[in-house]
Amino acid sequence: MGLFSRKSREHRSDVEQARATYQRALALFDQKRWPEAADGFAEAAGADPGSSSCRLFLGVSLTNAGRWEEALEPLRACLDLRPEYSEAHNALGMALGKLGRFVRCTGRWHSRQ
Repeated sequence: MGLFSRKSREHRSDVEQARATYQRALALFDQKRWPEAADGFAEAAGADPGSSSCRLFLGVSLTNAGRWEEALEPLRACLDLRPEYSEAHNALGMALGKLGRFVRCTGRWHSRQ
């Protein structure tokens, strides 16, 4: 029982630390401190691989910092986790647009992958 309870405490501590890091990154995001927010969201995403929100905010922070190419991976990872996440689709479209990656097909605009 000792091993399992220690692992449980360690897991809780990791989750709590990831949440605290995420909250700090959100505060930086609200202050429009994009590079610092991106660093915080990257750290939080590493601690919580299943968090689509961490990846969304990481991608948006990178986009707002003008690091459009870097923003693509976390935004695509976000959509892998939550394909229906409309904010992530919008953010990915914005980053791709900044990179000039779009084509017109049958009256609609589509991004190139």
